[in-house]
Amino acid sequence: MKLAWLLVLLGCQRSGPVLTTPKHLFDDFTSPTPALLDKYRDGAMFSGLIKTVGDEGPNKTVVWMDVDDDNWLELELAPPAPTDLGAGQVLTVTCKIGGASGALMLVTDCVRAM
Repeated sequence: MKLAWLLVLLGCQRSGPVLTTPKHLFDDFTSPTPALLDKYRDGAMFSGLIKTVGDEGPNKTVVWMDVDDDNWLELELAPPAPTDLGAGQVLTVTCKIGGASGALMLVTDCVRAM
């Protein structure tokens, strides 16, 4: 019986966010498989070049990253969002996966990595 509980606990162990790139993340979610939900259950950590920063209302900052000149990542930053972000900067974040459609992928609850 103790072995059964140990196996259950080991199967539920979280491994943390997946370290990836904007391109690999976009490629994964524009060709999804059922295993992706498990792979990215703790989110993703990646770095990318900021193309533009926008404000979509109180406490809602959005950053756009170019994936490959044709596709984009939209990052919704978790409040309080950093105030020192600008186009041309490299930003490293940990985010939850929102989904992808066409040339756009959404990631949410993004927190700047230190």
